[in-house]
Amino acid sequence: MRSIGSSIEASRARLALAELRVGQTKQLASTGAGDVFEAQRWESDVAQQRADLGALIPQLSAAEKEVTASRAKASSVRERVSATSGHEQARVAEIRAQLKDAEWKLEETAVYAPADGHVINLQLRPGSTVSQLPLNPVMSFVEQDEVILAMFWQNELRAVEPGNEAELALTTYPGRIIKARVDSIIWAQGQGQLPLTGTLPQTGATPTPEGRFAVKLVLDGKDKDLFLAAGARGTGAIYTHHLVPVHIIRKVLLRVGSYLNWIIIKHNVSLH
Repeated sequence: MRSIGSSIEASRARLALAELRVGQTKQLASTGAGDVFEAQRWESDVAQQRADLGALIPQLSAAEKEVTASRAKASSVRERVSATSGHEQARVAEIRAQLKDAEWKLEETAVYAPADGHVINLQLRPGSTVSQLPLNPVMSFVEQDEVILAMFWQNELRAVEPGNEAELALTTYPGRIIKARVDSIIWAQGQGQLPLTGTLPQTGATPTPEGRFAVKLVLDGKDKDLFLAAGARGTGAIYTHHLVPVHIIRKVLLRVGSYLNWIIIKHNVSLH
């Protein structure tokens, strides 16, 4: 209950701030000193904060009713403890267990983010119920700290070591070479896991093609704080301590491929 109450107070504070910003931005926009779109954004934020506050208040009311009802049951049982039999003592223990279960469920109504990030694709609406079975997610969470994974064939990793220099050419940054370094190699993939069944695994008529391993990269140098879109793709290269004279050829090829990302193939669409 305390977590819901804290969330309500926080929502009210955010709503008050948003309402203040709406008035300020509207006044600036009316005089030509501010941006109309900024005022509209704050109006949208006010509507969202009101909707969030409206969704929390029924939760708090329902939680208070549940706790009050459970405590009333426990209080009623305590008044009869002195005259109860062994069966009634067991009933007292059951009611107390129900009270503890209700209080625990109340604490579990708070959802905490595992890291810094943003909630997207939010499906919760006022009156919605979250199922205990996670079959239908109600939101998606995107962390602020991105992870760069480069996929390599198994025989390509024999000379790769943490700390090796790496370069990336992403489609989202045409003509730009992004500096990075090797953090670690993730020595695990799906082919190392068998399905949990009661039958022997089927290998098929032909061998399964070998899978690739992921190498975790971290941005380096001037690109350390570069924004990377989640799901961005491209090409890259790792420069090990072996065959150093050949690195210049790979760097040239990588840069040529990066400039090719400027080419945009337009697809014609026809309606029938």
